[in-house]
Amino acid sequence: MSEPRKIAAIVNPKSTAGRLGCTSRTLTSLVDRWCAEHGHRIDWLVTRGPGDATSLARTALHNGAETVISVGGDGTHNEVVNAWFDGSGNPINAGASLGVIDCGTGSDLRKSLGIGRRIEDSLSGLQSGTTADIDVGVVAFVDHTGAPAQRHFLNVASLGLSGVVDKHIARSRLRWAGGRAAFAVATARSFLDYRNTVISVALDGGQPEEQLVCALAAANGRYFGGGMKVAPEALLDDGLLDVVCLGDFHLHDFLLRGHHLYRGTHLNLEKVWHRRAGTVAVTCECGTQVLLDVDGETPGRLPATIRIMPSALRVLVGNSVCLTLS
Repeated sequence: MSEPRKIAAIVNPKSTAGRLGCTSRTLTSLVDRWCAEHGHRIDWLVTRGPGDATSLARTALHNGAETVISVGGDGTHNEVVNAWFDGSGNPINAGASLGVIDCGTGSDLRKSLGIGRRIEDSLSGLQSGTTADIDVGVVAFVDHTGAPAQRHFLNVASLGLSGVVDKHIARSRLRWAGGRAAFAVATARSFLDYRNTVISVALDGGQPEEQLVCALAAANGRYFGGGMKVAPEALLDDGLLDVVCLGDFHLHDFLLRGHHLYRGTHLNLEKVWHRRAGTVAVTCECGTQVLLDVDGETPGRLPATIRIMPSALRVLVGNSVCLTLS
């Protein structure tokens, strides 16, 4: 990062229920000062609604931005990543890198990237220029109108209870409580609305297996649900998805054993299985609409096919990023 660079910062001012505004002056002054000291040029681009982060980031990449910084929550980061690739899955600007300054509720991507909680921690990766080429997930699914759709993701794509949790978080004021508390309460509430469902799962084109599940996660990163370490062995650059299935879980299981999810000690529990695959195909034939959770958002439902794109994105990372060489 010693050479002058062209930087675009995509800012979601509504992150953490609008609290980003409280820190925006500190953030912009720190970044502006650093850019001025090193001769970098930065454009601050502010979103106004859903989809804006994708369109703003795509324009910046087409215009030659060498670094795109996503300033917001997991949903904002996901939108920015979905600007990175064209319709064929090729990067729009192959030399560009992604930076993450997290101001969200769940902050799960930040944890997987090894970035601390403070703004200064997010800036350290930008300042040091430490990068890594990480995998990117792609999920093909059915959107809420019934049309086929596709999204990229950096962290986790999951289904079942997690999709219901996202709806509770989006509709409530729980996010004011902070990530872990908000998602824990929303998860407990969601068990009251959700019934475990039989799905069919096929890994790497193999024979489909029927499973009664509460939730299934296809993880590139390790965290989801506001700090649950759902895939404690996942690596961002191993070319594989860690597939973790919570089987016939119920509210009492979550209350008694939920601490294992936060500690990442649940893989050997009864009703849990864990495998690795490059592709995961999931269907539901029972007529139930099973919702997806893609990096903290609910874009649609089953059927879905989830796959990994190895080493598809260069990111600015923290010191404890979950990589094969770390």
